[in-house]
Amino acid sequence: MLRIRRSSPLFRLREGAQVATRVDFHNAGPDQIPGLIVMSITDGACAGEDLDPVRDGMVVLINASDEAQVFPLAGSALEGETGFTLHPVQRHSADPLVCESTFDGAGFSVPARTVAVFEQAQAGAQGDGLACNTKEPEEPEPSPGEFIVPVFLRGEMNDWGTAHPLALAADFTYEVVVPLEARSYQFKVASEDWATYDFGKNGVIVAPGDTIVLERPAGNIGLDIPVAGNYRFRVSTATNILAPELAVEAAP
Repeated sequence: MLRIRRSSPLFRLREGAQVATRVDFHNAGPDQIPGLIVMSITDGACAGEDLDPVRDGMVVLINASDEAQVFPLAGSALEGETGFTLHPVQRHSADPLVCESTFDGAGFSVPARTVAVFEQAQAGAQGDGLACNTKEPEEPEPSPGEFIVPVFLRGEMNDWGTAHPLALAADFTYEVVVPLEARSYQFKVASEDWATYDFGKNGVIVAPGDTIVLERPAGNIGLDIPVAGNYRFRVSTATNILAPELAVEAAP
């Protein structure tokens, strides 16, 4: 598979926008064939730059089932596409099973427990190739929830460490009280690994009494403290665990 990956820049897309436009998945929805993934990567004119001068597109089929699978083109976004051949690395493979993968014009056939890669050759200049992915990403429905790992107030007040964990004070409500000097700070709300949770807000400076909706990914939050004292940071996930509310207030 590494030889196949190296054979085409279509398997090494470096920008999210390229992936969103060029990559599509076809065996989906209520009528999908169980155990089969069908992915296409286009290098057609709709995608812009001709990244691979010898291919207009690729189709990868992953059959995780114990039986051979057939994916028909009819009714899919690949309907009407032609000219697919098994990738030469697989065509000349010592594995006789993968060599049984075929395209007959009406669909793809893949043996059990097999990954098959088909290419659509480019003849001369960049062709129309496979259709680009025009699906709009679905926005998740807002829903309440609780953090699955501890979260912390992390910023200049604690050297971006984990000295100030947000404790569960009520259902979907987390709080921490922190002594602060009168000055400006930068901070975020994040998990210890910075990967599970990393909430911020671009271009915002908050002060005691303010409430904002956090975002991820996002930059640092600015904080202006006018008077030295204790301040409570309250995070609520009661409306949306993916976009919690943060309130800052003076604490006794």
